[in-house]
Amino acid sequence: MPKVRIYQDAQGLPLTFHKDGRRGTVAVLQEDIAYDAGPLGQIVVPKGFESDGCSLPRFFWRLIGHPFDMRYLREAILHDWLYRYQPCDRRTADKIFREAMANSVCPGRRRMIYWGLRLGGWPTWRRHRRRLRQAEAPTVELAD
Repeated sequence: MPKVRIYQDAQGLPLTFHKDGRRGTVAVLQEDIAYDAGPLGQIVVPKGFESDGCSLPRFFWRLIGHPFDMRYLREAILHDWLYRYQPCDRRTADKIFREAMANSVCPGRRRMIYWGLRLGGWPTWRRHRRRLRQAEAPTVELAD
């Protein structure tokens, strides 16, 4: 799978982008990023973590922005990690994302992104919750 480039913006995000046949374009962290995640304290998203950015239906790109818009990509990576590993409930994950965007995204756009997540993020949350439960489930070997 060919890497497109390493990109480091004003936020200092060391990323490579590549196409994933299942998810489209993904950003891959090239080093750990630490976040102040409000009620969860500090979270470190590790090098190698893959994010699809701010998951938006293409229809909304003109209104809200591209999924890899640097105004909120750093925060979207944290949000993807929160959804994937679920150290908190979904509402808290969405609120952390909204608050993390406070310094880089205007209030109107922040509200649109937040409510888009509240209305449309549940299938992704549930898919990751099922995957986490399956990983925790004990395996039972049957005797012959």
